[in-house]
Amino acid sequence: MCNLYTTRLSRDEVKSFFRHRELIDKNYRDGMNVYPNGEAPVMVLDAKGAVSIKDMRWGFPPPPVFGSKRPVTNVRNTTSSYWKPWLKAPSVEVGKDIGGRCLVPVTRFAEPDKNTGKAHGTPSVNRWFARPDGSLFAFAGIWRTWTGDRGTKAKPDVGQHHLYSFLTTDAAEVVKPIHDKATPLILTTMEEIETWLTGTADEALKLQKPAKKGVIVLLPPSKKVA
Repeated sequence: MCNLYTTRLSRDEVKSFFRHRELIDKNYRDGMNVYPNGEAPVMVLDAKGAVSIKDMRWGFPPPPVFGSKRPVTNVRNTTSSYWKPWLKAPSVEVGKDIGGRCLVPVTRFAEPDKNTGKAHGTPSVNRWFARPDGSLFAFAGIWRTWTGDRGTKAKPDVGQHHLYSFLTTDAAEVVKPIHDKATPLILTTMEEIETWLTGTADEALKLQKPAKKGVIVLLPPSKKVA
């Protein structure tokens, strides 16, 4: 599963990506690798249906049945009652800031190469995937507010947090030789983005399919990642 990705947001890229929507937030990022429990920009709808950008922390609190406190960064089982509240639309209720569906802007993401590691007598390696032209795309995400500690034992961070995760689906054809368990749910067209942000839960979850051939490509091992 994906536990590392890169986001690069410039004003022009965001405006192009959401050219038919009003952007009301002026906080933009330019090149950052994102790890579990790290903060990153996430796009949500406000009460008026405009896109805003919020800094959120990657990883939902796990369901109690997990028996672990490790944040859940990737969501696959959307039939679980634990995830259903956050799969509703719109992403922000009028007068409330509770959560829902969102977009996670991405320029590339990494998967652990199953052909490396201890079993193969080599160091574990991450391989990177991106759009063929390097353009911005989005993971289909969910977000919520949550109160608790997201820090460490040495440095607690107790309070209300905005948290996000994103959906996965079966491994895309290009990803299978590297990581055959899953691929993030990738959105690249305005129609897909609109459906994910504003459609019913049933409509949105019909998007939970592997990326078609050509949507993403495997980057060469020598490709420098910002």
